[in-house]
Amino acid sequence: MNQPIQICSWPRSGTHLLMASIWQNFLVGHWLEPESVQNEYGLLDRHVPVDAETVTIPWAHLFAWDGHFAWDPAGRHRDEDPAKILYIVRHPFCALRSAWTRHGGCSFAAYAHEHLVRCWVDHVASYRQVTTVRFEDLVTTPVEILGKIEELYGLRRRHADLRPVRAMVGWAPGTGSIDSWKSASDAEARWFRHFLARAPEITERFGYHM
Repeated sequence: MNQPIQICSWPRSGTHLLMASIWQNFLVGHWLEPESVQNEYGLLDRHVPVDAETVTIPWAHLFAWDGHFAWDPAGRHRDEDPAKILYIVRHPFCALRSAWTRHGGCSFAAYAHEHLVRCWVDHVASYRQVTTVRFEDLVTTPVEILGKIEELYGLRRRHADLRPVRAMVGWAPGTGSIDSWKSASDAEARWFRHFLARAPEITERFGYHM
């Protein structure tokens, strides 16, 4: 695909906010037309009828992949260009807590089991060769992050100034907390501290702690 940039992420990591921010600020190519995507949860990037089968959004083509880098579910190698990929990462507690809120059906302790958290670490580690932005930085310093993205990917602006996205976007608009880890119970905090201590290559790179 002749695209200047492709977004990859672990689910519930700020993917829609990043795509909306890029689409709002940069001329990302004629290929970026509104696309109808499956309305899996009855709400995607704007309020729509719950029974709508699809939703049309303008930045859908920016999304590339939410699996591990270079591999698809069948184990076949994916021919992605690392230079075009932008990966967004979010504190693991916040990402998993957000996913649990939407899909849990059990206690958070049962949902965020060791295998799932290890999958998060392996997922993030698989993107070590591509440019990465933290969801927390996109929320708190959006203009600075957008400026870096503009320079790295050679994007052209839509406007003279860079404009943060103010509208609520995503599967669950307005729920993208950057510090929900602070509300963890003592037991949850102990478990995540124990786990993060075993993944220093990730925690030191992104500054995540409990």
